[in-house]
Amino acid sequence: TNTKYMTEQKNNKYIVFLNLPLHIRNKVDQVSEKFNKKHANEWPSHITIKYDGKYSIPEERIIKIFSTFFKALPVQNLILDAPRIDFMKDYDGWNINLPIDNESLRSTVKQFSALIEPYINKDAPGALDSTIWEQSKNFSLHISIKGGLQRQAVEKLYQEVLHENFDLNFPTKILCTSVTLARWVDNKWEEVSVVQLLKNNEAP
Repeated sequence: TNTKYMTEQKNNKYIVFLNLPLHIRNKVDQVSEKFNKKHANEWPSHITIKYDGKYSIPEERIIKIFSTFFKALPVQNLILDAPRIDFMKDYDGWNINLPIDNESLRSTVKQFSALIEPYINKDAPGALDSTIWEQSKNFSLHISIKGGLQRQAVEKLYQEVLHENFDLNFPTKILCTSVTLARWVDNKWEEVSVVQLLKNNEAP
């Protein structure tokens, strides 16, 4: 029934990734798997542009909103920098990642976050936490290597990551040509829909 279908949708988490070029993804995965095997099994390395959330609309509607928005986005020329640590302001947490500084893409994240926000299931725990962050001035684009708690424990790990051979000369240019919508299934992200971004000579 439709009621059963809607209930199932409320129990599903969705997320949006900017897909990395395969050669970049493979190099980052090699390091990520060494430090965070569990996370690496969930999905290959990526740039998250809409963090996980539960929605109160059917999956078909989510796909429509996702596809309509991102099919008008051009391919993304980005600069990937050397590993850094981001410390969380609200709790004793940290994230070792490869940062990306791109104001245009940050603006895109904010726009899509605001567009999808009305459809979030407000009854889900922490329902709006991710959208608040995505739309704030503190939002940062990055590829995660490993996150955790207890700041005093991270410095040694960070030094180990710095000494890893990513086989990349930072900062390095990357070209991202597609975006994935994924659903959380069986303790990993499962692809739902992929949109190819506009090339320079294409029209939306």
